Amino acid sequence: QELQWAPAKDRGALIMSIPGLLNRATDRKLAAQITERALGDWLADAEVGAQAWTVIAQMKAQNQDMEGAFQAVQRGAALNPKRAEPIWLGMELARTMPVAKVWVTQSLSNFDDPVLHQGWARILVEMGQLREAENAMLLRVQKNPKEISAWLVLGAVQQELKNNRGASEAWQRYLKETEGQAPRKREREQALLGLAQIAIDEKNDKQADHWLAQIGDGENAMRALGLRASI
Repeated sequence: QELQWAPAKDRGALIMSIPGLLNRATDRKLAAQITERALGDWLADAEVGAQAWTVIAQMKAQNQDMEGAFQAVQRGAALNPKRAEPIWLGMELARTMPVAKVWVTQSLSNFDDPVLHQGWARILVEMGQLREAENAMLLRVQKNPKEISAWLVLGAVQQELKNNRGASEAWQRYLKETEGQAPRKREREQALLGLAQIAIDEKNDKQADHWLAQIGDGENAMRALGLRASI
């Protein structure tokens, strides 16, 4: 009833808050069943149906019903292919379900959201699938070289792959694109630290010092000091 009376613009967020409200439920299976019944009238709704199915999927996953969760995610995405919530949960399911990984990869072709694609690359890294993460980010920067955050992620992945040349080029491209952007100070320093580490690994102390000298006071100052001590 609360959903019925809520402003249309707030219903999606209200639905997505349901799992948090039920975190303390002692009987999660029963809570999931009650939630599914409560959302029944909204499961075919073009505006919030995708969120409703995502919530049901989330609660099924919490009950270790991974197959049921994946089916719910698919139904949500089919109802409204423009909503990202089912895709985000599908990414989490992909950690343990190869079929979900294939589905996510296919579904992402319908989205141009940089955050979504970079989030998928990070999950692939956490899954140990570095080559796939690298390919995902290479496709992003080839499609849109101005997607500057993708260069940062690409550099990190390529460093993990011991591709120092690729990582160096990606990070330097990121620094070039974000020059003078104060809100990106933290991310710029991540790139500078990575470049300094590469230079140290390659015994190029002068180049390492060049990168480290650009890191000011703040949370990365101690890391910069530690790297400088190894030169």
